[in-house]
Amino acid sequence: SLWLRLKPRLFEVVPPSDRRSLASCIARFCDTSETSNLVAWLSDTEWTPMYAYNALCVVSPDIALVHLRNVGLDSAWLTHSYWMQELFGRRPNETTVAFFSWMKEVPERVPELARMLEKLPHHIDPQILDALFNALDRELQKDDATLSKEAGPLKTLLECLSSVWSSAALRTFALKAGSELDRRLG
Repeated sequence: SLWLRLKPRLFEVVPPSDRRSLASCIARFCDTSETSNLVAWLSDTEWTPMYAYNALCVVSPDIALVHLRNVGLDSAWLTHSYWMQELFGRRPNETTVAFFSWMKEVPERVPELARMLEKLPHHIDPQILDALFNALDRELQKDDATLSKEAGPLKTLLECLSSVWSSAALRTFALKAGSELDRRLG
């Protein structure tokens, strides 16, 4: 293929600051032989790590899952619509487990993680839903002045929860009836 013929030369002439273009080519041509380079580029600067991560999701989703939390939440947010669809599409159960694990590690940032899930409500399983409910409960326990100044996380959680429609998720909703959270919302 054209990529395989040009690849050695491109790796010579493309400066490290522009590796994102190489990462895009690796993804486009599904070049699994470049997995180790993609992993190495996750620690580069600027946009390269996210392009490398996106490409890693294409060429080696299992390795991408191992490195999910290494990407960093702020960087992951920038291209989440791409890599999340790729990983949930190819490794749905493993991605759910990894995402839930991420939520447990950074509970204060669950609203931001919820924003990533908004467009993929069918992947919100009961464990993730519980994490979302716990985050909602934490937000509702804030005093009124704090809530009015920082309404973003509360709004994000409510929007994400309102997008959920799976039967398993709806059963989880039903289990919350009569809970402290239910009383706070009531």
